[in-house]
Amino acid sequence: MVFAAVALCIGGACSKNYLDRQPHDKLSETDIYTNADLLEDYINSFYTVVPDPFTEGNISCITDEAFFRYGGTSTNYIERGLITPDTFIYQYENGYAHNTRTTFLNIWNRAYTGIHNMNEVLSRIDGLTFIPVEKRNQLKGETLFFRAWAYGNLIERFGGVPLISKVYNLGEEYNEKRATFDKCMDFILNDLHEAEDILPRANH
Repeated sequence: MVFAAVALCIGGACSKNYLDRQPHDKLSETDIYTNADLLEDYINSFYTVVPDPFTEGNISCITDEAFFRYGGTSTNYIERGLITPDTFIYQYENGYAHNTRTTFLNIWNRAYTGIHNMNEVLSRIDGLTFIPVEKRNQLKGETLFFRAWAYGNLIERFGGVPLISKVYNLGEEYNEKRATFDKCMDFILNDLHEAEDILPRANH
C-alpha cells in the first residue's frame, strides 16, 4: 500500500500543482480580460445590478401611488413605520427579513458588489489595447452608465452613500464615509456625462 502511494507521487500525481487547476464551470479574471467577447458578456451582466422594478413589492408601494396588500417583510414594513436596520436585512445576511418581498428595496449588497466589479473593469479597460478603441469606448461608456445607474438606485433608497471609485483588495484599509446627497448626484452626473462623450451615437 505504501509502495503504491509512493509510486503515484513519483508518477506526478502528488505534483505541487495538482490542485492548481482552473474550474471547468467558471471563468478567471485572466479569461475575461484577455478576450473581448468574454469581457463584453461580463459587462452585459451588469444589467442585473438592480432587479426588475415590476416585482411583487415594488418601490411605488411605499408612496401614495400604489398599495401592496400582503404582509410579511414587504413594503408594508416601511409604510407602517416598522422598518429598522435589522428588519430591512435578510436572514441570510444576519437580519430578520424572512422572505424576498423587500428584494427590490434592499439592494445595498447587490449594488456594491456590482460597483466593485464595474470599478475593476474601469481600472483595466484603458490598458486592453488588443480591443479597438471604438469598442473599448463602448464598453467603458456602458460600464460608467451602469455605475451611475447603481448609485442612482442607492441614493433613491438610502440618501447619501459611500462613493467608491477604486478597487479595494483584501487587507486594504477601507474608511469611506457616506457622501452627501449632492456629492452623490455630482458623481452620478459625471459618470453619465463621460459615458455620453465616449459612447457611439445612434443613427436614426
